[in-house]
Amino acid sequence: MDYASVTTDFFTQRLDHFNKADPRTFEQRYYISTDYYRAGSPIFIYIGGEGQLYSSSVIAGEIADQAKKHNAAVLGLEHRYYGVSHPFPTLDTPNLQYLSSQQALYDLANFIVNMTATHGWDGAKWIAWGGSYPGALSAWSRLKYPHLIHASVASSAPIFAKEDFFEYDQIVGQGVGDRCAQNIRDSTKLIEKALELDPTQIKNAFTCGIVDDNVGFLYVIADAISFAIQYTSELAGSRYHLREFLCDTMGNSTNNPVQNMIAFVTGLFGRLDTTCADFTSIDVTLKNATVGPELNQRQWYWQSCTEFGFFQTAPATNSLRSSQIDLDYHRNLCGRVFGFPGPLIPDTNATNAEYGGKEIATTRIVFPNGSVDPWHALGITEDVVGHTSEIPLYINGTSHCADLYPASDSDPKSLTDARGLISDLIDQWLQEPYFEQLFA
Repeated sequence: MDYASVTTDFFTQRLDHFNKADPRTFEQRYYISTDYYRAGSPIFIYIGGEGQLYSSSVIAGEIADQAKKHNAAVLGLEHRYYGVSHPFPTLDTPNLQYLSSQQALYDLANFIVNMTATHGWDGAKWIAWGGSYPGALSAWSRLKYPHLIHASVASSAPIFAKEDFFEYDQIVGQGVGDRCAQNIRDSTKLIEKALELDPTQIKNAFTCGIVDDNVGFLYVIADAISFAIQYTSELAGSRYHLREFLCDTMGNSTNNPVQNMIAFVTGLFGRLDTTCADFTSIDVTLKNATVGPELNQRQWYWQSCTEFGFFQTAPATNSLRSSQIDLDYHRNLCGRVFGFPGPLIPDTNATNAEYGGKEIATTRIVFPNGSVDPWHALGITEDVVGHTSEIPLYINGTSHCADLYPASDSDPKSLTDARGLISDLIDQWLQEPYFEQLFA
């Protein structure tokens, strides 16, 4: 496949957009590709999120296909505090006070204004793209800056902040099926008992001796299971058929449930070339205040602990994960890793008041969500009453952000059809003027 060329550059960004007396700035990385661009065409902006942004974000996948179709320039802006876009040399708690979705959205607006002036793009229509948290930022950018963002593609966007996200576990359970779910539950109970008898032995069996906290260890196992569902893929590679790998392994009748879980978790680590330390919700990872391009756990947990919650807890019944993974566990972990004297509780009410939650009121946004993706519980999957140009797009049989990936012959028809609808909506929206009746 031939890819467009891409250039890496840096933009001098304000540290604090809400205190004009603070002159401090930092360098924010961005990518730009203009191979397809023709004067008067639209500008696509891929919004970075809770991790390093790569140049492939602007030259591969659905955004690149649409850029080629519409002769669009494509830019990608890395999120503050992630990748190499760091305002401070460490991630000590006082330095994290400028890490928020509101600051990030203002970064985006400031960047668009400056890029428009720099490249002479006055009058161009900007379309925002993002998946997962950046999908929410894409929707919120249209809400907050409708004079800058003409339309948004908000894939797998958790736009409703919720502290007790027990629905996540429920959807994972639905995704694996009844028999696999019961195998996981049986294993979880036995692992809980093993922790009571000899925590060191069971942790070492999972290659997770680095995890001191027992509940943190149980969370690593739950996170590994969730990863297999959230990121299962039909494409060849490390994530190929992860759901099948999970359930085939857990259904091996020659081993006991704990042996099967050990085989799955260590096998997943091998597939992903990762370790226990790379999974979130363990102290040793979250207390690491070192700055590095690949390090993102501490920053994202800060945003979770202050703005969003998104804490994946055990449901009251039929939980796959241990019942010890509850709100108190997350609240206390938040307080502990960021040095507070007690629990730290995210202000999800303020976040939903700021952005509207599932009642977001704006226009020209499409919300693709996969039925297998647990995050769809916090997204728009049904029509928003009174807002006919906020388009829910529920894609059966697909996982997290599937619509953003490059098309493949193995894609289910539901995904191919969804991409077609997104393409049609972009066609339609680019024909519309910037300013129309606000609520269409």
